[in-house]
Amino acid sequence: MATRLPPPRRIVTSNLSLPASVAGLKNPEPVVEVLVQDVAQLQELDGDAFRGTVFTHEAVPTNNDGSDVTPREPSSHGIVFPTGANIRYNDVAPGKCVPMHRTQSTDYNIFLNGEVYLITPAEAGAGDSTLKLKETLCRPGDVVCQRGTLHSWENRSSEWVRWIVVILGAEPTTVEVEGKDEKIQIKDFFGKYGSDDIWEGLVEK
Repeated sequence: MATRLPPPRRIVTSNLSLPASVAGLKNPEPVVEVLVQDVAQLQELDGDAFRGTVFTHEAVPTNNDGSDVTPREPSSHGIVFPTGANIRYNDVAPGKCVPMHRTQSTDYNIFLNGEVYLITPAEAGAGDSTLKLKETLCRPGDVVCQRGTLHSWENRSSEWVRWIVVILGAEPTTVEVEGKDEKIQIKDFFGKYGSDDIWEGLVEK
């Protein structure tokens, strides 16, 4: 069995309070605190996947005041801060998949280790297993910009795969209707974790 990847590290820099004796100087500079720590990894898919939060922002522009760099959890209990950002690692075991899902976000997936297939609809239709699918192989160094689209991840290799994702809150996802002056909102979907079937347990939110 393939060995799991080691815990990723996060290195966070913060400006510390400025001494009063320095505040009056021209162009004063504070001491920079450098925090180095392993990212806590949380188990998903019965141990076939792990995630770890690097940093979160409840709003953009962000606030760099102070040195409290504890990651927060979205109030919706999902992965999206509607007006902010969630930066996290994803690890998926060999031969496993992440079920079909979509969130109201723009996601930048940056691949670091291993290869994984991005699975997306190749034709319009009902959101179920009758859809024709397209496969795109993602390799280390690739960046996938996910713009509110339905997708799944499949690791068909013999090694663990790891990528980091920057999840930005987005406006509700809408698509135009061909030949009409009309748009339809595309809702969130979440597959059933713990299933090898990318469609099993798909539910509309």
